[in-house]
Formats: sequence, structure tokens, C-alpha cells
Amino acid sequence: MNYRKNIADYLFIFRRWNYLTQSDCGDMIGHTFQQWQKYESGRNEMKASKLLECAARFKAKGSLFDLHAVINLSPAQYLEKLGTEHNYPPLYHIIRKKLSLDNASVSSSNEGIK
Repeated sequence: MNYRKNIADYLFIFRRWNYLTQSDCGDMIGHTFQQWQKYESGRNEMKASKLLECAARFKAKGSLFDLHAVINLSPAQYLEKLGTEHNYPPLYHIIRKKLSLDNASVSSSNEGIK
């Protein structure tokens, strides 16, 4: 499993699902939008401590950030869960297309995208 890619995909899902910009997210954790962009693209790996800080800041702002999902679900599984819970809004389809998940299977284990 490519954890760096999975974390990058989660960061993208969380940002887009909460209607935030990369600048908003960078500001929340004390980084520039360029650094957030690198995390989100997978070029730089976010340290666990920064991921926990990010989760706390998202939650403090009332935004969705499900750290449990990061640990237990693949990005495809998590996006499917969000879609089901929110009646598949247009944003679900935009994110799915952006992450190229249209052909990804959603398995019950955390094996990642097949």
C-alpha cells in the first residue's frame, strides 16, 4: 500500500469536502499553500504529528476530518462512505473523478485501491 499517496488523497478529500482552499488548509496548520499542495500531491509526506494537528484544527473549525477513516479505510472506501451518508452530492462525483476512482473497487479491507 502506498501510504503517502493515500494520505495525499485523504487530504484532498477533506479539503474539497469542506469547501476549503489550499491556502485555508495551509493557514490552519501554520504552513503555506505551497506546502499543503505538496502534501496533497504526495510530493512531501505529512508527519503523523502534523496529521494529528491537522485533524484537531479541522475539527475545531467544525469541518469534517475523520482520522479513524485514515487508519481503517482506503480513500475509495472513505469517499464511498461520505457519498452514502450525504446522498451522493455533485462534489462526490467531482472528487471521485479527480482521484481517478471511477474504476477502483471498494473492498471491505484496507488493501487500498485495486
